[in-house]
Amino acid sequence: MTYYSAKKNTLLIVVLAAFLACALFLSSLQTGSGMKADAASGPADGQHTAEITLVSKDKKDLKFIYLSGIILNTDLPGISYDKASNTLTIKNCELSKDNTHYSLTVTNMGDDFKLNVVGNNSLDYLSLESIGYDTGCTITGCGTLNIGYLDISSDGSKMVVTVDNTVTFNADSAKMGYENLPAVKVSSKVPLTEMESMIKVLGKTNDQLVFEETPSFTAYAYETTINKLSVVPTRVVKQGTDGKWGYYVNDKLDTTFNGLAGNQFGTWKITNGLVDFLYQGLCESENGTYMIKDGQVDLGFNGFAPNEKGKWFVQDGMVQFNYVGPVVLNGQKFTVDKGQVK
Repeated sequence: MTYYSAKKNTLLIVVLAAFLACALFLSSLQTGSGMKADAASGPADGQHTAEITLVSKDKKDLKFIYLSGIILNTDLPGISYDKASNTLTIKNCELSKDNTHYSLTVTNMGDDFKLNVVGNNSLDYLSLESIGYDTGCTITGCGTLNIGYLDISSDGSKMVVTVDNTVTFNADSAKMGYENLPAVKVSSKVPLTEMESMIKVLGKTNDQLVFEETPSFTAYAYETTINKLSVVPTRVVKQGTDGKWGYYVNDKLDTTFNGLAGNQFGTWKITNGLVDFLYQGLCESENGTYMIKDGQVDLGFNGFAPNEKGKWFVQDGMVQFNYVGPVVLNGQKFTVDKGQVK
């Protein structure tokens, strides 16, 4: 993924910062310093700083996706923000993998802010913050999001974070290289019960998740943590009430899914959520490339099969990418190099 250095945006950031400072000063004259703003849908534009930012692990690269009324960095592959629905969509963004390490911070984006997850995604961490403005986040979609940890903080404003049961969500700090941090941390300047803060996961409140409130030595008065948090929805290929076979996530047809998925009858080619019974030929997946016949993986197929990249040696329904050597088919000898017929 291509990124742009924060240094190139220095002048823009300085100008925006000055603009925001003036706006917030005028706002404080009208509402009174320290007074909590009323909750509202959408970002806290004109009242407080509202932002969505990607932050590199070394903190040297900042990519503002949204900053108090201005949508920036619209060319980031796989990342888009729609203000009308107050939705940030991330699609197949592996931002915590190999040499790429970015985190996402969200501040004062309103109580209807949504993070739509499509495909496979990862972040070092996800930070959600409310400062004088009731806010929250609903993590939704049918994709997967793996993060090191989830950091939620509030100065006493209401904060509600919901993880829909359609998302495959994993917060595991140790797995992502943050062994000394919890998977989830909630911080506030007042006790959690007073600030009405909670995390909802599959309909469970923070009490049901057995949060333990502990004294904090940071700027916040109270903290509560969870060592590990995982949400794994039910995904299955089945027949719907309309008679069509498709890929369902918690009984909801996932029309965004394209690939291979299985049930008790076998493994099937899925196109836009529905079983593609007319599909014939090879199909690539995360677990390999398979021969498909009438929409189903044909484990009995042995021979050669073509696609746009060439002709391939298939054994037991799967392309043998590790095979190098001769293959005799119908009395004729062929040379195969890493699965491809030469």
